[in-house]
Amino acid sequence: MVSYVSGKDVASAELELQASIEELEAWASKWDMKLNVEKMKVILIGGPSKDKLNLSASGICIEQVSTFKYLGIILDNQLKFDAQVEYAATKARKAFSKVSRLINGRKGISVRLGLELYTTLVRPHLEHAVPAWATMSDKGLQQLEKVQSDCLRRILGAKSHSPSDALEVISNVMPVRLRIQELCVREFARILRKPDDSKIRSLLTSSSIRRGRFTPMSYIKHVARGFQRSLGNLEIEMEHAITPEQILDEVTVKQIPIARDLGNARTRSIEQSTQGKSIVDEFVQAHRDSSVMIFTDGAVEDNGLGLGSCAAVLLPIGIDDRETVATEAFSILTDSTEAEVCGIALALDIAIQHYTILAPEEKQDNLYILSDCKAAIDIVINRQQVDHHIHVLARVRNHLRTLIDMNIEVTLVWITGHCNIYYNDLADLNA
Repeated sequence: MVSYVSGKDVASAELELQASIEELEAWASKWDMKLNVEKMKVILIGGPSKDKLNLSASGICIEQVSTFKYLGIILDNQLKFDAQVEYAATKARKAFSKVSRLINGRKGISVRLGLELYTTLVRPHLEHAVPAWATMSDKGLQQLEKVQSDCLRRILGAKSHSPSDALEVISNVMPVRLRIQELCVREFARILRKPDDSKIRSLLTSSSIRRGRFTPMSYIKHVARGFQRSLGNLEIEMEHAITPEQILDEVTVKQIPIARDLGNARTRSIEQSTQGKSIVDEFVQAHRDSSVMIFTDGAVEDNGLGLGSCAAVLLPIGIDDRETVATEAFSILTDSTEAEVCGIALALDIAIQHYTILAPEEKQDNLYILSDCKAAIDIVINRQQVDHHIHVLARVRNHLRTLIDMNIEVTLVWITGHCNIYYNDLADLNA
């Protein structure tokens, strides 16, 4: 538990903190709890090192410290973060020492696996909550860069005099400075999604340079200037409060994982592609006379992020009936996974329209939606990343309820993609 006060003089800050401590003591007494005063610490940030805060709890004086570790970050009284840099570098080196044992020239692990282990097991120690301490000194930044370059030299088997820039290019690992800037921009975008009256957004808005130095918040705002300019007329969508109904909704969807053991689009062999096409063709033939099937696909511009669209191809019951193609474009930035989820939503939409025009006795109780995106199917079925796809998932949920009221059972079928499956390629072409 943390209590903090900001002010222009030590005396006023001391009075407010003491009042806060007394309030905490009253609360602890009410619930028959005892405070461990020995573990309570106070730190004065930004003031002269000679200034002292005279605070007490239960009649015992609270120790004033110059550094304090909170949520994995070592704070110091001048926010220089030298101790935090040393701590992060030490943890990263200890983590890499375990990876280093697996590297033994040609007998050890491959370079590719070594780089993956570095980015997943070692680098996170260097960048844990780094937006909070990105205002470190240039000396501290060089220390982090040395840790990364030493790790890359060991993984690549390079000479000790090999330049760090070359190592980062060869290994396709982002330089530490750029990586920190990227994480600060991500944190800036995350804060902007908070409500206008939230405390953290207020801190970001009111932050400024103090005594010629950046504060953590002002540095984040400074680094994100280019990102703000690139937004132009675009706006960042506000964070949504997730309700229990969105997670515990009783609407259930079945799944048939046809493509489970057939690899992915990059690693799938010719034999697996042929097998996947054969299984899907057999599935369509087996259900064409009894159930409605819809193939879906989504696409975005600019390498997986940008303006996108989706398409759905509905196969009505009976071979003689011609398929129906529906498309939809998005006016907001999205990613490829959300475009695929929108494709599923579009499929549910045209299914409702299709069933509405049928006579009650013609309505069948099975609807199969075929998609080659496993991530999109997981999002719909398991309600993962609800906040990231709040609007499209609300649309999916409403359509599912409507179909259930119409006595229609929905099943999502995971199929192989880019395997010359006619209707899947048709959906892909229209998307």
